[in-house]
Amino acid sequence: MLVACSHETKNGAVETSSRINNFTKIDSDIPLSYKSSDDVATYGPVINETRDDVVLLSVPPILPNLKPGWLWDTDGPIVLSTKLDTSFDEILIVGSNVFADIIVFNGSLISVESGFSVDIFFDNQKIYKIHFTGSTPGAGFRRSIDVMSETIDSLNVTSGEHIVGIHIDPDNQIEEFDENDNVFEKIFVWSDYQVDMKFDINYSDDDLKTILSKVPKLLKSNRPVIGEVGSLDIDEILNIADAGIFLLTGSSVMDKRIRIQILSRQDYLNRLDIIFKDMLALNDGSDYLAFHQEIGFQKKYSLGKKDRIDGMVDVMVDGSNTFDLVIGTLVHELAHALQDLLAPIQTEGSTPTNSLELMVIREAEAQQFERAFWLAIQEVTGEDLFSFRDNKSRDEYINFNTYIDSNEGYYQHDLGRLIQWLAVLSDKNLENLKIELLKNGELSYKSGISLFEYFLTIEPDDVSDYVVNLLASFDYYDSEIISLQKGRLTTNGNAVEFEYKGLEKVSLLMP
Repeated sequence: MLVACSHETKNGAVETSSRINNFTKIDSDIPLSYKSSDDVATYGPVINETRDDVVLLSVPPILPNLKPGWLWDTDGPIVLSTKLDTSFDEILIVGSNVFADIIVFNGSLISVESGFSVDIFFDNQKIYKIHFTGSTPGAGFRRSIDVMSETIDSLNVTSGEHIVGIHIDPDNQIEEFDENDNVFEKIFVWSDYQVDMKFDINYSDDDLKTILSKVPKLLKSNRPVIGEVGSLDIDEILNIADAGIFLLTGSSVMDKRIRIQILSRQDYLNRLDIIFKDMLALNDGSDYLAFHQEIGFQKKYSLGKKDRIDGMVDVMVDGSNTFDLVIGTLVHELAHALQDLLAPIQTEGSTPTNSLELMVIREAEAQQFERAFWLAIQEVTGEDLFSFRDNKSRDEYINFNTYIDSNEGYYQHDLGRLIQWLAVLSDKNLENLKIELLKNGELSYKSGISLFEYFLTIEPDDVSDYVVNLLASFDYYDSEIISLQKGRLTTNGNAVEFEYKGLEKVSLLMP
């Protein structure tokens, strides 16, 4: 048995969670009944009162927990590459030098006070041991960088798939609150020749028309995407979202570091449990009961979620809902994902003094992106998706939704819609959008994307003043906003062939 050993020379780095964002941050300075992560789409009437929604209190961990670690924007606990100083996997070439990064995370706020070791396996054979010396702080990472090159070279690796694994603290010297997450395995591919892994996805105009022309029919039938009797084609749903986003941005989300999943209700709840279990392990207990209330709220009402998980942006959507809700939620969450990639400072720059305002801006971004998506589909298909009859109930709907009640849960969503109107009407940098809005009664999808991109430029240090100043202008613009919204309604003299009720909010409540 071939076993090499490392005693941390270059491998001694200890990194705390300030660089990772493995988990969605929940801020305790704002009442949790009003907010959580901005990356949770919610819809009041969708309530799933099942035993799965019951949140049981658990005891915060009083022990450390060493586990495989994913630093943000890396390929995880085991990275194999032919290059030094990289954090991403490659298809490996037989006979070439291979460098390994091994990353371990302490998924608890309790420090590991002594050193520990990690065994490395290749096709189930132990080949290497790393010793991490010294203590590891709570929420801290340990990294061993660019190691094992000579060891891997000595294995005479053949082409094809091979399994590389790690066993953290194999001698069980560290007492942990979870001893079942110390093992991790990953498949790597060795090739006899260089392989180009990069193939950008493109859609022709005909491709876009073919894919997006399916949307009106799916909207009219509006079946659950994942139902008890039957399900829609998940790949088709993903293709529709990607094609629409390609039309808006000129690139495919499939080419980006985004993991996308449409899940059954039970799988969605199970994923929430896993996410919140990890978050709870890093909660200091100061807002413990409020934290659990937030978990219960999300398990009842959330439709989708965006997080940073396993080194990349993770988007999941509850597929048990109807097509309009699922596709709208998916696009909304993908807009949050694009923000995280294009303007990561808006994710990382949250502080006790700006966290609510940042959430409002991120909501405004995702909401306007979602509206632009539907407008783009409307233009490609020729289907009128945004026609709604003028009647008393809809008049009251607009009046009710224009004014904000801070006692309503997740009211940053309402503020996000309002901020869009106020920005277009009062921000001097958006004068061209204001002219278009007042002339046409709404923004085109191209202008909607311009507004999305403009919001991305707002720095966390400036966001509080920006949002507060916009809200201060509400009394001046409220009548104009309501008039513009009601001006989109179709009067009795004009027939509306079909009302897409799931698009009512997107159609009427945003500029």
